[in-house]
Amino acid sequence: MTDVNREQLSYCRRGTYKNKSYSEVYDAVYDNDEYMTTYHWGVFATLFLWAHHLELYSFFRDRFVGRCLPQEGRVADLGCGSGIWSILTATMLQNIQVEGFDISKSSLAISSALTEAAGVSDRVTFRIADALALESELPYVAGISAFLMEHLEDPERYWLVLRET
Repeated sequence: MTDVNREQLSYCRRGTYKNKSYSEVYDAVYDNDEYMTTYHWGVFATLFLWAHHLELYSFFRDRFVGRCLPQEGRVADLGCGSGIWSILTATMLQNIQVEGFDISKSSLAISSALTEAAGVSDRVTFRIADALALESELPYVAGISAFLMEHLEDPERYWLVLRET
């Protein structure tokens, strides 16, 4: 998390980000095992230690999963990261299958390990895919997309993809 804060301070001073394109960010961040592993474990820890993230978790549990998701079917988790939202969904809803998608191999390694540890690997799977180019043979009853928009180079394109599916 220190790297994220450092990058933000650098942006405030210079008025530009270090990386200028999605491919530069992909190489420096999403395809960087060391960076992604440190990042995801930091985010995972803050989920339960930082008041803001704890509020997001409570909202997800009580208002999204508890009120918005159907009790059974197939759910897509776009930009699943560490898989925490997929795991929580499968833990709370016993008749839900979750398929998580992320562009980072490191993220999927972490999410798969956490899914095994949580005992829901029979209902939660992950695969490498770009949320903007997702194709699936089967329909989903719902979708999860937490902490994805701020990582997209062109977030408006994401909304257009969602409207078309």
